[in-house]
Amino acid sequence: MGAQFLATASTKRLVRNVLVHKAKFTRALDYVPLLPMAVLLGGFFLWPLGRMFLMSLGAPQLTLEFYREFFSSRAYLQVVIETVEMGVIVTGACLVFGYVMAGVLWVTRESRGVGHAILTLCVLFPFWLSSLVRSYAWQVVLNRRGILNSFLLSLGLITKPVEILYTSAAMYIGLIYVLMPFMILPIYSVMTAIDERLLRASLSLGASPLRTFVRVFFPLTLSGVAAGSLLVFILAVGAYITPALLGGAANLTLAMLVERQMVNLFNTHLASAMAMVLGGISVALFLVYWRVTGGERATAWRP
Repeated sequence: MGAQFLATASTKRLVRNVLVHKAKFTRALDYVPLLPMAVLLGGFFLWPLGRMFLMSLGAPQLTLEFYREFFSSRAYLQVVIETVEMGVIVTGACLVFGYVMAGVLWVTRESRGVGHAILTLCVLFPFWLSSLVRSYAWQVVLNRRGILNSFLLSLGLITKPVEILYTSAAMYIGLIYVLMPFMILPIYSVMTAIDERLLRASLSLGASPLRTFVRVFFPLTLSGVAAGSLLVFILAVGAYITPALLGGAANLTLAMLVERQMVNLFNTHLASAMAMVLGGISVALFLVYWRVTGGERATAWRP
């Protein structure tokens, strides 16, 4: 009996071990489809990023000299401040106009008529053109002999062409146009998930439409507002093509400064340090966003 009991217990342990190893092997197989993406991510993102980080430290001789040079320069720090300021202004403008546009899309979504289709097309159209083409198009609109000045002259609102191109206003106009869809889509996605019975309940209990919007509707869209604001700000502070073509040399951003150090001055170490600072700003903002919105919920657009 004792030998039979030991044999049975040993068999059970063997079967249990086999099942455990099989489950581990099955779970490991679930990650096999991710290997190609992991290779691409490591080869084309993590490896160059690591090389750039080492270059910012003056590799092969590691030093913090280039970071010290960057943070000790008032001119460089002023560019950082102006870049962050630009990101805040562009994000704020995109939030105001984008929220209104998302609300119009939400109101007209059930009709599925021509109006809704045209609005959707206007939102998605910028994705069909590259940033370079869109920036050149704005040059045609905003230059001294462009469409805007010609229109204002024909109305008699101005007596001579206004200098709009290569100003901060032109840069803001271009960035707001390019980045607006990144604000509209997250907010609209959240709006479509709102249970309309909550709005009807608020109205039936005597709340005005304005109070219903402020106390019920708007709080339910805050996750979309946060996601859109994060996307727009990160893309704005890292933008190069639009500020360079529309803002000109007088409106220097951190991305343009990196390009000058790399291409014109061939100072790859300092340029790498500047690029790491730019990336650090985006990462820091994302971490704050992640902490405020609560971990895994930060990646969701739905309330």
